[in-house]
Amino acid sequence: MQLAPQLPEAHAQLGWTPIFQNRHSAGLESFGHAFSINRNFVDNRHALALAYSGLPERALEVIRASIHLDPFQPFDSFAFVGHAHYLLGDYRNAANHLAHYPACAPVVRILPLWLAAAQAGDLSAARAEAAQVRRLEPEFAIERWRVTAVYRRSEDAERLLHGLRLAGLP
Repeated sequence: MQLAPQLPEAHAQLGWTPIFQNRHSAGLESFGHAFSINRNFVDNRHALALAYSGLPERALEVIRASIHLDPFQPFDSFAFVGHAHYLLGDYRNAANHLAHYPACAPVVRILPLWLAAAQAGDLSAARAEAAQVRRLEPEFAIERWRVTAVYRRSEDAERLLHGLRLAGLP
């Protein structure tokens, strides 16, 4: 920050860290500062930060605008769309978006986790994703993972954890 205080990337990175310290307002403020420096700046993590901060509708707006500004997004941008739909309770749309992305990054555990929870209405599909999670991380336990579920609203975390339990994760 001292070397390049006008670099939006620095402010975005500074915004990402507080989200995982459950300091959502501080994180979103830093992201906001990054975009005030350059309104065409794109950082897909902003959408995920908004979702974790209890603003999934805004997350969808942001990620759609990001895709419009930069159509060559990292694959996880589209997974963040599914995550926001999940938080809105639109599980079918969430599962449809999320289903494409584990193949893009087969060792990224969060994708099959979100997908397993989203598919809880289809237990066979949810259990297949849960099996993938257990293959990636045999020692996976919901209670241990819970500390990484940095949602501002406890009901968002609980809904996700409930979906993981329905999927058959321990």
